[in-house]
Amino acid sequence: MAKVNRSWHSKHPMPGKPSLEQRVRWHVAHARACGCRPMPKSVVAAVRKGERSPVVVVQWVRVEWTKGTRGAPGAVRRAGAPRAFPLPPERAAFLTGRHYFRDRIDGSLEPGLVDYMTRASCPDHQGPLLLRWEDGDLVVGFRWKDETGKPFRRDKADALRIRSGQTGRLVVNGRHSTHDDQYYSQDTYNVALGVDIDDDVFVKGRPNRSLNLEADLW
Repeated sequence: MAKVNRSWHSKHPMPGKPSLEQRVRWHVAHARACGCRPMPKSVVAAVRKGERSPVVVVQWVRVEWTKGTRGAPGAVRRAGAPRAFPLPPERAAFLTGRHYFRDRIDGSLEPGLVDYMTRASCPDHQGPLLLRWEDGDLVVGFRWKDETGKPFRRDKADALRIRSGQTGRLVVNGRHSTHDDQYYSQDTYNVALGVDIDDDVFVKGRPNRSLNLEADLW
């Protein structure tokens, strides 16, 4: 029998009264991280039958601007910028991606880096988002970070609760200081949970759950 990974076990307790789907997800992750005991026969059978666990997707869209573009017409231009995009075809237990725009003084929205990556399991956080499982739902929390920008926002352990087949959106803005100037940002986090997630999941309709944490930046 392999040595017990106590750190992993303390951070990943089995949910109370877990469904078969939750048990499969837990034991698959456990086998990768610890393997102190074999999977139960019922879980092995479910895996072999092709039972699939939900996929978690987090899409981050950031728009940045400066003092020179913070009023009209820049504000109008930014309001019309997309806050959600189609997903790439890749899927895994966890898919995360970011889209970036900078509002230029010449009146254009300059697109920046578009980057997606997959992971074999859902992490407990992604940027300022805290991610945890509870009774088969994905509970999304928020923890303020320096890169989010000022002013400080209080932590929210239960910002969004997303069920399988649903989407959520959390929006937060910030003010940032450099040696030369200040700039501003708005971050939109689109989150989806489901076994089969369509590429257009974030653009085909409104999110099922949403929370706006924007503050006065001036």
